[in-house]
Amino acid sequence: MNAFNKFSAGYTRFMNILTRFVQWFLIGVLGAMTVSVFISVVTRYAFAWTMPWSDPVARYGQTWIMLLGSSLVLRKGMHIGIENFVNLFPDTVRQVVRRINVLLILAFSVAMMVQGFNLIGIAKDQLIPELGIPMQYIYYMIPAAGMVLILTCVEFLLKARIDSLVASE
Repeated sequence: MNAFNKFSAGYTRFMNILTRFVQWFLIGVLGAMTVSVFISVVTRYAFAWTMPWSDPVARYGQTWIMLLGSSLVLRKGMHIGIENFVNLFPDTVRQVVRRINVLLILAFSVAMMVQGFNLIGIAKDQLIPELGIPMQYIYYMIPAAGMVLILTCVEFLLKARIDSLVASE
């Protein structure tokens, strides 16, 4: 096994660990959202009192799930897409199109990460009224998701061939 293949295999192991961490993090976020909304509904109907922090917890949690989950879905090839046109071409052309697609996702992810850090700087003085915490903590989701997408794109680019980026259904 040459050095590139060793590096690629090690990188895939790293991505497996990172993916597992992100999955468990998102499971925790979903659990917190579920408990928060459940308690809010119970207190609203049982005590005619609403917890003001329930809505932002659910809203921002859902955003975390959507942004970080996109990299997990990309890695598993489960994004919605249409490959019928691409599949008309020979395999070499398909591989070129898929690599261009990954490079476009990579460029978007880098821009997302950079602009996410810019947004964090802008939002440091803004408070979430219901939670009393700075909005910048919520906006860390944008560069975090961008970084995980970048790492996922690098993994695709290290592969000899890309089988698919979209779901087979």
